Amino acid sequence: MPILGFVGVAFRKVFGSRNDRLLKKYYKQVDRINAFESEVRGDFDARFAAASAKVPLAKDDDNDVAAAERAAELQKIRVELSRDLQDRSAAMRSRLEQGHPVDDVLPEAFAVLREASRRAQNHRHFDCQLVGGMVLFEGKISEMKTGEGKTIVCHLPSYLKCIQGKKVHIVTVNDYLVQRDAEFARPIFELVGLTVGYIQSQVDPGGREGIRATAYGSNITYGTNNEFGFDYLRDNM
Repeated sequence: MPILGFVGVAFRKVFGSRNDRLLKKYYKQVDRINAFESEVRGDFDARFAAASAKVPLAKDDDNDVAAAERAAELQKIRVELSRDLQDRSAAMRSRLEQGHPVDDVLPEAFAVLREASRRAQNHRHFDCQLVGGMVLFEGKISEMKTGEGKTIVCHLPSYLKCIQGKKVHIVTVNDYLVQRDAEFARPIFELVGLTVGYIQSQVDPGGREGIRATAYGSNITYGTNNEFGFDYLRDNM
């Protein structure tokens, strides 16, 4: 084996591969995120249980309208009881505006969004999903297997970008997933004071009805690459 090859093998055995070193760095941040969890959660579960007990159950379980009305009422309660998350969001936004390094804000931001996801959709991000979120936030490619939760991983960097004062476009592959993912994300981001919209190919394609303008006016907009691309061309022709 050439001497340089031998040195390279020895170096990787001692210090690990570049990927190992990156993961080690990310998991240090994961520890910081997890340290915020109990503080961010607080007594929400007890308060929500007490408040939701006053909302009557739907008399007919098969009545979609009644079930939707109850779900909307419960979401109102979640939003009202999540003012702590909205206050934290405002405080972090202020710190970033004052020049605080984003790496110092990231652990608390990810902890806040994870708690919002748990409250709104009962989806708590696992540690590996936190790592995926950090990879995306750095503008890198995060490769994840089917079933590992890519749908909610993108919520983490999107939230942090939003409290940096930026708008976010989330690109997925077809109109069905655009609507599904946006409607899943909306109640999560509502708890932290952000709005979610989406665009579809057959909805207001010329932009004359104002539907697309409203969607683009949201903090986070879901769409396909085709629709974002053609809207860009329309705006610049």
